[in-house]
Amino acid sequence: MLLKSLTLKNIRSYIDQHIEFPDGSLLLAGDIGSGKSTILLAIEFALFGLLRGDVDGAALLRNGSREGFVELSFSLDDQTYAIHRALKRQKDRIAQDAGWLETAGVRKDGTAQELKAWMIDLLGYPREFLSKSKALLFRYTVFTPQEEMKRILFEDKDGRLETLRRVFDVDKYKRIKENATIYVRELKEERRHLEGFTLDLEAKKKVLALKQEEAQSAKARSETVKKSLELARQQTAAQRQRVQQKEDTVKDVQRLRQELQVAKTSLAHHEQTAQRAERDLAGIKAQLDAMAPDLRKQTVSLEELRHALGQKQLQVTDLERCVRESHVAVAQLQTQKQFSDELKQKIATLSNCPTCLQVVTLDHKSRIDFTENQKLHRIEDYLRRHAAAREQFETQLVVLKQESDALRRQESETLLLNAKRSAAQDRQALIATLEQTRHQAAGQAESLRTKVAEVTSLVDAQAGAEDEVKKARLEFERLLADERRLDIDHQRLLKELEGIEVFADSVREELLRKEQAKLKLQRTMAVQAWLTDHFANLMDVMEKHVLSRVHHEFNDLFQRWFGILIEDELLTARLDDTFTPVITQNGYDVDVTNLSGGEKTACALAYRLALNKVINDVINTIKTKDVLILDEPTDGFSAEQLDKVRDVLEQLRLKQVIIVSHENKIESMVDSVLRVQKDGHVSSIIAT
Repeated sequence: MLLKSLTLKNIRSYIDQHIEFPDGSLLLAGDIGSGKSTILLAIEFALFGLLRGDVDGAALLRNGSREGFVELSFSLDDQTYAIHRALKRQKDRIAQDAGWLETAGVRKDGTAQELKAWMIDLLGYPREFLSKSKALLFRYTVFTPQEEMKRILFEDKDGRLETLRRVFDVDKYKRIKENATIYVRELKEERRHLEGFTLDLEAKKKVLALKQEEAQSAKARSETVKKSLELARQQTAAQRQRVQQKEDTVKDVQRLRQELQVAKTSLAHHEQTAQRAERDLAGIKAQLDAMAPDLRKQTVSLEELRHALGQKQLQVTDLERCVRESHVAVAQLQTQKQFSDELKQKIATLSNCPTCLQVVTLDHKSRIDFTENQKLHRIEDYLRRHAAAREQFETQLVVLKQESDALRRQESETLLLNAKRSAAQDRQALIATLEQTRHQAAGQAESLRTKVAEVTSLVDAQAGAEDEVKKARLEFERLLADERRLDIDHQRLLKELEGIEVFADSVREELLRKEQAKLKLQRTMAVQAWLTDHFANLMDVMEKHVLSRVHHEFNDLFQRWFGILIEDELLTARLDDTFTPVITQNGYDVDVTNLSGGEKTACALAYRLALNKVINDVINTIKTKDVLILDEPTDGFSAEQLDKVRDVLEQLRLKQVIIVSHENKIESMVDSVLRVQKDGHVSSIIAT
């Protein structure tokens, strides 16, 4: 990986700054506090995001700004990438916002954790570093703050060794042993459980054998009861058939009794019919004898009587019409007479005409009185004639009505006589019918008497059928009860056998589980023994082998770089088994803390460069081998030691080295210089 450019927006003392990183060696120069370290922290933030305890959001986002971002461009495997990470000030904290990763013009958005995962994959770092809070590999291969490198030198040996274990991924052997220990404890617990579970294995086998014997015994008893049950069922079926036959016989007897009852009822009915026909014949003959005198009378033709009655009725109708007309004429004449009388009286008392109001003269009154008197004479004459005619009509009408009544009486007598003759004819016919009915009833009664005698004989012959049915039913119920008892016994034995078999199956399944548990117990004991006796020692051997190889290379490189930086034959350095620097001066071991400031810095730089080389050699998947960032690597160096830095840079042979320093002398040792200055709390880059 080679860094190409970096854009800062509201990051610490930078408001809006774009920085280009050339290949070769580059010096970030500037006074202390000008903003050099901010660029290094921004690079780390762009690659891995916020890191708890190292890269904090509150320390990155510029005070007073609501949001900011870092955008880093770099080349890797002949491709150019750009990663963008943003910060946003929230109510109570500063959080990472979503960002993106771009390559070949294709931009992929992602969360902070997704961006970190993508970068770990791109840089070839082991995936387990994704869950770690610190980017240890980056810190010890690319960029290590000078103070952090000094801290690893001066901390206790156990802490240093633990840190290096994590860096070299050797701590996995320790984790494996710890996990193996935990697993052994679990195996012991499982072993105790399996031993307890298989403790009664032999007892369960005996229980299973006992239950199998019980099952065989129950099965034999069940077969015996089953045979008895089948025999009982056959006997019950045969008895059921006999009961059915006897019940059929009883049904035949009951049917014969019903027929006998019907025959007796029919016989009584026909005897009564014959007796009733005999009585009816005597009565009808007596009625005919009583009707004989009337039947011998002579009668007038009914048609002639009705014709004469019709003529009389027409005459009566004409006379009644004449009487009505006479009454109407008399009423009209009386009305006219009354009108004339009223007119005469009115004219006699009238003085003036009510219409024209002229005076009515006596002469005029006389003429009117004369005219009305003549009219009254005519009316009275008409009244007398109409009264005489009406009296004559009424007299004739009375005579005609009397004659009509006589004709009606004669008609009624004729009708009655004709009815009697018709009734006599009907009775003659009825006599014949009754004679026939009496004869038939007598014959049927005789047949029924014969049938009653025959059916009575049959019923008497089957008199004991009902008792036989009762006895057969009692025997059937006894056999059925035996069958039910045997069936209950058989079902009970089947249930008992089923229960035994179910229990035996459960015991068998439990035995199978216990046998499997026994095999598992044997495997568990074998695994436990192997883990306890061999595996832990194997992990120790592997860890020691890896650490030995790392220590050998690390020690050689550390001595080499220390010898270059400090040309003092009386002062040498090496690493002990815990990777702790051991300084020897004049044949005596000297503690690192007793070295001068420049010697401490040289020791830390030698340790840093050796560590970088060893990590890149051990973890060959890392793709950050071409870039190195040194933060104040010459702090406290003498002029002679500063000259040695040139030799170090030449021997590194890296494609890109970025040095952060305020030493002016280093400017002559690098290919490019970027000068950082701060003015009014705002940092900016001045290229030289």
